[in-house]
Parts: sequence; C-alpha cells; structure tokens
Amino acid sequence: MDNIKIETKGLILNGELENWNIFIQNLEKGEGSYLILLTSPDGSEGYDDWIENFYALQGYFKEANWKIEWLD
Repeated sequence: MDNIKIETKGLILNGELENWNIFIQNLEKGEGSYLILLTSPDGSEGYDDWIENFYALQGYFKEANWKIEWLD
C-alpha cells in the first residue's frame, strides 16, 4: 500500500481503475471523515466514497491494492 496523501491529486497506476485520478478530501480537518473522489481519464465518469476515519481509509486502500503516483 502506498502512502496515503490527503488533499493531493493522484493517478492510479494499476487495477480496475487504472489511469483514473484520485483525490482524498478531509471533511472534518483533523477529526477524521474523508471523501474519496475518483474521475476517469477523460473526465466523463466519476465516483465518490465516504470513509468514516483514517483507520477505515487505510483498510479501503489495502483492499483496493492500488499503486498511486501522487502528483504533488
């Protein structure tokens, strides 16, 4: 699992969503809930997932098994 970067755009390099963009927004600044925003390479599709806390976010990334290039 890559390091998870918050408030940083990333590019998914493998798996079902290969070449999609990812952005993780911290909804409660230090308190914990997160919004994961996913957009297709051409921007025609998008999805989001709400995650309760950082521990759950780590589990989400472990399950997805993504390699991400963070574009910071």
